[in-house]
Amino acid sequence: MTDTAVRNEVVVGIDPREQSVPALAWAVDEAVRRGLSLRLVMGVPPMPGGQHVDAPYRRTMFRARGESALDEAVAAVRALRADVRVATELLDGVPSGCCAGKRRGPGWSCSVRAG
Repeated sequence: MTDTAVRNEVVVGIDPREQSVPALAWAVDEAVRRGLSLRLVMGVPPMPGGQHVDAPYRRTMFRARGESALDEAVAAVRALRADVRVATELLDGVPSGCCAGKRRGPGWSCSVRAG
């Protein structure tokens, strides 16, 4: 089955390692200027050697870190512009692929470090 849905939104990839408010502000401005919503996406990469005893714990830790980074990015968006429609997604997979997979139609896509 092929996903042919058109997304009218600005898709933003979030990296939990550091925050980039200027890049996030640019994405917010683009969403406002174009009348689009903002979707913050973060991918949790597969664990190398997933057979290790601590793999489930590490995966849970990475997902918790991802949720926290998305929450911080939403807070930054709200501080910049409270009226922007914003949604978040924490996905399993390689981060660049997760962000690219969410990009459909006339919307815009960019990458942001926030967290």
